[in-house]
Amino acid sequence: MSCNAHALAASRRMLVAQDVDLIQETLRQVAKGTRVKNLTVVDIGAGSGTTALSALEAGPDVTVYSYDDDPDAINWAEEAVKNIGRSDDWHKLVTLDELAEALGNKQIRFAMMDHDHSEAAVKEALFWG
Repeated sequence: MSCNAHALAASRRMLVAQDVDLIQETLRQVAKGTRVKNLTVVDIGAGSGTTALSALEAGPDVTVYSYDDDPDAINWAEEAVKNIGRSDDWHKLVTLDELAEALGNKQIRFAMMDHDHSEAAVKEALFWG
């Protein structure tokens, strides 16, 4: 299956096609198992926007809340979402307070957390700097 998320993943060398497929299939299965009309997805560590695209392309009744404290990353994600015409179904958040306020009492059915995969970031995460 090829979609915008696959193309973005390939161009930015982030997620691979199998990751996109896994996200989309997982969301389809979650949607089958719930009676909620609109599936709310939280994307923490939005990065390039590939996760948001994967989620939005999984179906029409998906709303994504993407958080990233890196302004460049969240702007890349915003551009990617605009390119597929799903801006109304996507929310850009740059602080955890904004994320908490935006989510309020919504029932979250799927959350994805991604992290900086650079060598320095992994060492910092593993060894506390």
